[in-house]
Amino acid sequence: METIRRLVAELERLCTAMGVNYAVFFSERPHSITGGATFTTEEIAILFETFSRKLPLEQVKFLRAVMDTIIRDRTSWN
Repeated sequence: METIRRLVAELERLCTAMGVNYAVFFSERPHSITGGATFTTEEIAILFETFSRKLPLEQVKFLRAVMDTIIRDRTSWN
């Protein structure tokens, strides 16, 4: 894990020097994005920010509409 941390630090240095927006997610416990991934709130926020910066505005609006629908649905669970 220490090697991964060093490599991520180097990637951060390079991306910052080149002005590249990036997000790196790693975990000491196995998980899968296609399966039952567990992300922290900060990781999800970085994903959304990355998507928002790179996708066309219409796709960002679509993602927001999906999230708004989920939020409305979840509030009805209580």
